Order: sequence, then C-alpha cells, then structure tokens
Amino acid sequence: MVKLTKRWKQVFYGCIAAVVVLILLGFLLRLIVLFVLGLVAGCVLAAMSAAKLRCPSCGKVVFQEALKVKLEGQVVCPKCEKPITFE
Repeated sequence: MVKLTKRWKQVFYGCIAAVVVLILLGFLLRLIVLFVLGLVAGCVLAAMSAAKLRCPSCGKVVFQEALKVKLEGQVVCPKCEKPITFE
C-alpha cells in the first residue's frame, strides 16, 4: 500500500476542489450565455414588432404616438391625420 504525505493529500484534494469549481463555473457561464441570448432575442422581437406599428392608410410608423398612449387607445397619424385605435 502506498502512503501519501500530508502535502500530497492537500494537492490531491485541491485539484478535486478546482475541478468541481470549474464544472460549476461552466454551468454558470452557460446560464449567463443563454440569458444574454434570450435578452438579445427579446430586443430584436420588440424592435420588429415596433416596426409593425404603421398607419393603415399611409403606412407611416406611429411608434412614438403609440407609446404616448401606452399602446392602447386612439392616436392620430401625424402624416395623414387619420385616427388609429390600438387595442
């Protein structure tokens, strides 16, 4: 039977602890990357949906006017001055 000195035991347990910490950091990094990707995808979808806020008559984007009424209610198109109702 091989007996290890106290120093080698400390090195061995330190290496095991380092491996465990690296595995946990790997999982944490994956979660952070997935969260950031989800955040970026949400921003892209929000920008795409904001581009769809157009006047049905003239096609002008009425995003700023829609934000004034918090995307619910009636706004007036600044170009053709026709009322638009958001529900």
